[in-house]
Amino acid sequence: MSKLYYIDDKILEDMKNEIENNLDLYKQPTPWCEELLEVELGELEKPVELKVIEGDKGEHDLENAILLYGALKDLPYTVVTNENYWAFLSHTVYWDYMRNRWPIESAQKDVLSFIQTRYMFNTKNKRYYRNGLSRLWLYAALTYDPHNDTDPYFYTRIMMKNQDLAGLILETTTVSRNFKALKATLEIIQRIDILEENDEIEKIRGKREFTRDLMKQVNFIGAITIWDSLTHEEAVEKLWKYVNKRLLVLEGV
Repeated sequence: MSKLYYIDDKILEDMKNEIENNLDLYKQPTPWCEELLEVELGELEKPVELKVIEGDKGEHDLENAILLYGALKDLPYTVVTNENYWAFLSHTVYWDYMRNRWPIESAQKDVLSFIQTRYMFNTKNKRYYRNGLSRLWLYAALTYDPHNDTDPYFYTRIMMKNQDLAGLILETTTVSRNFKALKATLEIIQRIDILEENDEIEKIRGKREFTRDLMKQVNFIGAITIWDSLTHEEAVEKLWKYVNKRLLVLEGV
């Protein structure tokens, strides 16, 4: 694993306080805080080269998630949740990636909050899964299946077909913190997609709301059943019974 770098607490606090005054710096094509962080970019070790495409709207998130997790698979949880670590990477060796994937010009509302959320952690909620880099690592880390010799990123590919779905999963702790519940949820979503593609069911209107309801059902099941006590098949079946009622499709389709 590559060397771990961090921004000093005081420096990071100052950077947050000065975001509004530094907006033009966040529009620069090259990193602006070498002197502030007392580093030389050329001497820093980059964990892995990510795919950088101008105007990228997430088309390469899957590929980059696999690359980043593959290079940093052994990150301790204390580092994964450490704002100083991801903020350092976001402002230095991955600046080119951040400027193309998360340009501040694309902020739809509050640009200050956008910078804090994507380049650091948002001060209000400290959600480590919203940072532009940590989110990639987490997508792959949560779904990586070491027992799948054919494709250990099988579930990663399902989840990242839809950015809304990926975000909902990260925010639903019952799903994101239990691999059995996560796998069952993703297999159900894949099954629905296949049924829609084959015209065996009508396309679901309000897919985001439907997915939210599915997450609530996962929470409900987890409140009365220990997910880890179920086999994979039982876990899938419990969720499918709920979906089956919602979609009004025949049992066993």
